[in-house]
Amino acid sequence: MIHRILVPLDGSPLAEAALPHAVGVARAFGSEVILFRVSDNVGSLVDTVEWRLNQAEAAVYLDALAKRIDSVPIRTSEADGNPAEQIVTFARQENIDLIALSTHGQGGLSDFSMSSTVHKIISGAATSVLLVRPKEEPGVRDRSRRRAVERPYRSGTGDGPSLPALPRGHGACGTSYRG
Repeated sequence: MIHRILVPLDGSPLAEAALPHAVGVARAFGSEVILFRVSDNVGSLVDTVEWRLNQAEAAVYLDALAKRIDSVPIRTSEADGNPAEQIVTFARQENIDLIALSTHGQGGLSDFSMSSTVHKIISGAATSVLLVRPKEEPGVRDRSRRRAVERPYRSGTGDGPSLPALPRGHGACGTSYRG
């Protein structure tokens, strides 16, 4: 059963792509959604005014998103520090059942299938992770997209579902191989 869903957000529309999926899962299971923002402003901790402004901006941002979601129980939380470490720590402390996050955030879409922060979260999380690939914005070229070719899969008995196959030259996770 999924009781608590954590949605880490960095303030970018790319990161928010995970929200509709998290809310859909929450509706299906009657789960609570927790919107979580980590301020990576360790270098500015000396400047308390800047730190307070960042905290206020994060709170306003999370509250505005929470108000747009009225179909499931929702709460917000914030932390300071390394985003991946704080997300994994929060998930453990709050007994999170599912972390729903976008493969890309403020860094934007790149040649890599996931950001390094996402890799760290997947590696460190002691719970399930739902990854959402954000849709490409008009005019933005996503060079990492791979097109799958449909071809039937047959198990040893000749039965089995049709599964997408990668085109020749592309392995799992978009890695290249020669075959």
